[in-house]
Amino acid sequence: MRKALGIVGAVAAAAMASSSFAASVNITGSHAVSQADTIGVLANGAWGFTNFSSGSGNNRVSGRVEYANAVFNGVQRMGLTLTQFNFVGDGATTRTVTVNLVQDFAIAGQNTGTAFASQVVQGRVNFGAAGQLAQGTSLSTHEGVNLPLVGFNPNGVLSSGPISTGISRTSGNLQGVTVIGNVYRIAVQYTFTLNAAGNVVSIDLPQSLGDVATLVLVPLPPAAWAGMAGLGLVAFARHRRKKATQAAE
Repeated sequence: MRKALGIVGAVAAAAMASSSFAASVNITGSHAVSQADTIGVLANGAWGFTNFSSGSGNNRVSGRVEYANAVFNGVQRMGLTLTQFNFVGDGATTRTVTVNLVQDFAIAGQNTGTAFASQVVQGRVNFGAAGQLAQGTSLSTHEGVNLPLVGFNPNGVLSSGPISTGISRTSGNLQGVTVIGNVYRIAVQYTFTLNAAGNVVSIDLPQSLGDVATLVLVPLPPAAWAGMAGLGLVAFARHRRKKATQAAE
C-alpha cells in the first residue's frame, strides 16, 4: 500500500477521521471527466484523495486531487491540490483541458475572521521536438476572493528542441481572506494547452503543493497572524519535499 502523500500525508498523522471522496472534479476540453462531491463539507480532521484519468497512449490526462482539513495547536490548515498530474498530447492538433476543483471545509470553533491563502504550482514540461507549445494558468478563489493568477508561458513561446523545463509558480504574498460563517470554500480552475507539432509533449505536476489556507483559531495580535500562516505553508512545503524520497511499501 502506498504511503499517504502531499497535503494528505501532512495531515494524516493527526487526523481522527478520513474521507475517501469529497472534492468535485470536472475536466472539459480535449478530455472529459466529471466526479461529483459525495461527501459535502469536509469535517475537521478529515482528509482524502480521488484519482482521475481519460484517454490513452500519447493522448491522455490523469491526476490525483488531494484535500485535507486539520487543526494543529490552535491553527487550522485547509488544503486542496492537483498533483500527480500528467497531460500528454501528440500529433499536430492543439489540445486544451480545463480542470475545475471545488472543496468546502468546516471551520473549527472560534476564529480570527481572517484566513491567509496561497497557491503554488510545481512541475515540468517535457518537450520532444522544436516548435512545440505548452502553457498553463491556474485561477484560485478562496471564499470568493481571487488569488493572483498563476501561469507559465503566457506568450506561447515555442520550444527550441527536446528539453525538460521546470515549472515553479506561486500566487505571491499570502492573501488575506475574510471568513464569514462556519464553511470555507476553495475553488480552483487549471487550464493547460499543448501542441506537439507532430511529436509528443507533456505537462507533469508530480508534487505540486496547490492551495493552502491557514486560519488562526486563538486570539493573537494582528501582526502575528501572517507569521502563523506562513508557518503553515512552510510545513506543507517541507512535507512535499519529502515526497520525492517516499517509496511504495
